[in-house]
Amino acid sequence: MFTSLRSFLLLLATVSGTTALAQTPTLEFAPGAGNTTANGPTAAAQAITFQNNTTNPSTNAMSSYSPTTTATFSLSNQQYTLPTSRIASGAGVAFGSGLSTTSGTAPAFQLFPLLNAVGGSSNGNYTSTSGVSGGIDVAANSGIEVFTSVEPLPSNMPANTARYQFADLTITFNRPMVNPVVHLTGLGGSFTINNVKTGYTTELDVLTTGVTLSRLSGSAEFAVSNTQITNTATAPDGNTGSGAASGSALVMTSGKSISKLVFRLYLRPAASGGIIHGDNASTHLGDGWIISVSERTSSASTANLLAPLPVQLAEFTAQAVAGSRSARLAWTTASEVNNAYFDVERSFDGTTFAKLSSVAGQGSKASATTYGFVDQNGGARLAYYRLRQVDADGTATYSPVRTVSFGEMGTVGQAGLYPNPAQASTTLDLGALPATATYQVQILDATGRQLQRLAVAGGQAPSLDLNALTPGLLTVLVTGTQADGSAFRQALRLHKE
Repeated sequence: MFTSLRSFLLLLATVSGTTALAQTPTLEFAPGAGNTTANGPTAAAQAITFQNNTTNPSTNAMSSYSPTTTATFSLSNQQYTLPTSRIASGAGVAFGSGLSTTSGTAPAFQLFPLLNAVGGSSNGNYTSTSGVSGGIDVAANSGIEVFTSVEPLPSNMPANTARYQFADLTITFNRPMVNPVVHLTGLGGSFTINNVKTGYTTELDVLTTGVTLSRLSGSAEFAVSNTQITNTATAPDGNTGSGAASGSALVMTSGKSISKLVFRLYLRPAASGGIIHGDNASTHLGDGWIISVSERTSSASTANLLAPLPVQLAEFTAQAVAGSRSARLAWTTASEVNNAYFDVERSFDGTTFAKLSSVAGQGSKASATTYGFVDQNGGARLAYYRLRQVDADGTATYSPVRTVSFGEMGTVGQAGLYPNPAQASTTLDLGALPATATYQVQILDATGRQLQRLAVAGGQAPSLDLNALTPGLLTVLVTGTQADGSAFRQALRLHKE
């Protein structure tokens, strides 16, 4: 599937022929504007009114915006129920709920807290919109608090337990949105008993068709694929950077506007398994996290006037060069329109990126072009790479992030699936993973139930037989231990036709 590095022509008024603005106003979530100050727990829909941050990203000068623009959060397709004596919402996922280590009843929590209310994230974890650095303040911006209760699940989890489907979360916009940004705060929690800690984390799969997710920024645990937002920590916990995932994901709408964004919520236990709750109604535990949304003010107000000029990124890879601290990056575009150049950027913490070099684009071109760049000094054990594609008019958009390990075995690669969608079979490409390591491969249905399981060596590309599987959305989960001792986990979404 192509990843759209969007390049839009914004039909904005200009002053003295100047098209570049020092500030990029964005619609954001913040206290005020009549937004709720109540507590949960509740499963009732929550409507939030955006405010206009006119000085983004430098400060937070929030003001009302006309026409009024809202986002309504609603829960559906709940897979678990609980007695209302345990949680007032009576469901496995609720808005505005805390956790308790002394009572079986889930306590009340703010429905619309500041981002610093849970998870210990920092401003550097977030990006208000594509092409802008930062712009979200954890002490000024808010979001809807969501609680994924672990109480309906078995208390003791075996190792490598597949994740559990919990509910669907729908965000409905009263006015169409183009390329909104979703911010997730504090995905992850844990339970300690007899000095043994077991973690778990909420993860999100996007169900809305025609959109593609891309990571803008976040903690080291915060991972974004085309269709998923996940926590890569093998032992999830509640603090960002130490097991909890926080960050910002761009929802690329390919120049179209969307009025609804639907996520499917899952809970994944730690890879090691263990006890995740007390199983005696004396505790009520779960993963409390926050979701927020922002959007360029100009994109929202002129959503129907945007003319898409996409640069189509067909492939982007980053691999360590054997026996060195160098990384080889390669990317291919299927087509380009007004593409000025690519900035190659690197980070050692997955949050703060620095420019390494610029590579000239092709301007406008209908055929494929392949690019390459070698970072001669990767240096750290782990390095993160991304591309910043810049149009002739200065509009910039970021690619997905690729991770490279400079440990003994070099690359922390990524698995792939092709074709996808598939009918009778699909190929699982493990060519970027070390051939000396063995990986467990599970095919799961939409509820997290295991349908197939096999062990495959890295460096291989086995064919997966799908003939016996029912058409629909599947997950191919690849787990294992890298040759350098680090854990590997990747969930791939597969459509069986």
